[in-house]
Amino acid sequence: MIDVKLKGLTFKNPLLAASGTFSKEQLGFYKDIPFGGVVLKTHTLQARSGNPGLRIMELPGGMMNSIGLANPGISELDISPFVSLDSLLIVSVAILDESEIEKFTASIRQKEIGIVELNLSCPNIMGKPSLEDLSDIKPLLKSIRAAFTETTIWVKLSVFQVKQKNAELLEEIGFDGITAINTLPGIDVDIHNRSFKFKNKVAGLSGRFLLPVGLKAISDLRKWTNLPLLGCGGVFDHEDLIKYLMVGADLVQLGSGIFSSPKRAEMIIKGLREYLESSNIRHINEIKGVLQ
Repeated sequence: MIDVKLKGLTFKNPLLAASGTFSKEQLGFYKDIPFGGVVLKTHTLQARSGNPGLRIMELPGGMMNSIGLANPGISELDISPFVSLDSLLIVSVAILDESEIEKFTASIRQKEIGIVELNLSCPNIMGKPSLEDLSDIKPLLKSIRAAFTETTIWVKLSVFQVKQKNAELLEEIGFDGITAINTLPGIDVDIHNRSFKFKNKVAGLSGRFLLPVGLKAISDLRKWTNLPLLGCGGVFDHEDLIKYLMVGADLVQLGSGIFSSPKRAEMIIKGLREYLESSNIRHINEIKGVLQ
């Protein structure tokens, strides 16, 4: 009824935990993991301490973050707490130039990771230039695709990268799917100290209000490409997930909504099943892409 089959992969349901929202510490919340897949936080080649100063700030209905891809480096990635799950494991990576590819592929093969999400979209890395036209890094993208010969690779885009020419380029190169969107860049101000609240000035904005933006991104991408699509942004209940499916998503990622309720994923899957049953829909494939 709710399983998803994509290019030889089977997800028990269409809901994934988005990158940076699920860790081994959260495993204790669940008797059975409710996700069809779990995307681990983005790893770079070298360890990163992340951005200085304030990193997370709650907002009504959402949050801002300036983590800055803090991680121990791809060689130190520990997937052992997740290997026994009945959810597929995906690792998010940020590969900054061609010299890093060989070490990334070695680590991915050694750890027997079958799915990678290539993060091109993080808005809050200090010193990282904004990238909107993927043709500017076409040689790098081609080299990454060629190196990961036995790995499924999804590419995560920001809303500013959701363009027809980018979608067509990713399909031409041979990537296996597109995730859209990441957080939106924003700023906030401390009026008493007359300063920006985040040291990096810009932080990533997430929350329920991203839903219309994410839906438009997936709807546009579905017009431009036949690649599998993963919707992300603003998901808080089963209706949000269904909306993503109806505009063309194959899978849907739950992001900051996880933090406000560890049981949210279970409620979403329960609500999805009830919707399908009450609507006499035998399988979610019947509603995928019905709105264009």
